[in-house]
Amino acid sequence: MVEHYVHIVGVTGSSPVATIGSGKKLPDLFFASLYSFNSVLDGMWIFVTVGGATGALARYWLSGWVNAAIAGFFPIGTLVVNVVGSLLLGFGMQAMEAVPVSAEVRTMLTIGFLGAFTTFSTFSYETVTLLRDGDWTRATLYTGLSLVLGLTAVLIGIGVASVLLKVRG
Repeated sequence: MVEHYVHIVGVTGSSPVATIGSGKKLPDLFFASLYSFNSVLDGMWIFVTVGGATGALARYWLSGWVNAAIAGFFPIGTLVVNVVGSLLLGFGMQAMEAVPVSAEVRTMLTIGFLGAFTTFSTFSYETVTLLRDGDWTRATLYTGLSLVLGLTAVLIGIGVASVLLKVRG
């Protein structure tokens, strides 16, 4: 196994100067970062990409479907996606502790799929928008439900995984 290390040796103007391994100069920090992973992580980005693309599409589909099906008092599609994502994360993490999976599969499911599927940044933006519009009641309800239902969904996911794993033996 070959490991690559990047050494930042100084700054020329506004550009960092980096060397790799034997001292070979790299042109800039962007290229230096390409060489900073050891061989174990070299292909991990593929799993993050596949999981992320799938998670983003699932988020797009589910939140769009929910928003079209239910005339929302607030951004109900984002709430549903966050609760479902929290449930899946709780279940998945518990299950992957009991039934080991490869680092690639774990990364694809958690960082990739669920990272793209759940929408905390969207939740934050939508809450700020409600507050900016002076709609404190809806913003408070939305924030409270997101927090309580998200935490509850994680606990349910952990519980369901624990029960199913015990039944499985």
